Amino acid sequence: MLKAGQVLYDNDPRYRGRQVEVVRIEGACAICKCGPRLVKIRLEYIFDDGKPRRSGYSTVAQTETREQRARMAHFANCCGAPIRERSADERTRRRHRPSAADAE
Repeated sequence: MLKAGQVLYDNDPRYRGRQVEVVRIEGACAICKCGPRLVKIRLEYIFDDGKPRRSGYSTVAQTETREQRARMAHFANCCGAPIRERSADERTRRRHRPSAADAE
C-alpha cells in the first residue's frame, strides 16, 4: 500500500535516477513532489513488484545488471568515441578564430 512520504523511482530511461516523494493520495492519483513542483501520478502507473520496466514508477530502486554494464562497456570500446576527461585548461579555453588583423 502506498503511503505519504514514500519515495518512488522513475522507470523511464530518459530520467535515470529521478525520484519523487509521495505527498498525499487523492482518489486514483498520487500527488508527488518532484523538486519544487507537485506532480500527479495515476496509481495504475506505480508498481511494487520490482520487475524492470521502461515506463511508470517503482517503489523499489532499479539497479543496473551485470549484463547492462557489459553492454555499455562494449559500446564504449567498440562503437563509441573514446571517452577522456578534459583538463581544466581545455574546459575554460575558448576557441580562437583568427581574424584578418591577426594574419598581418
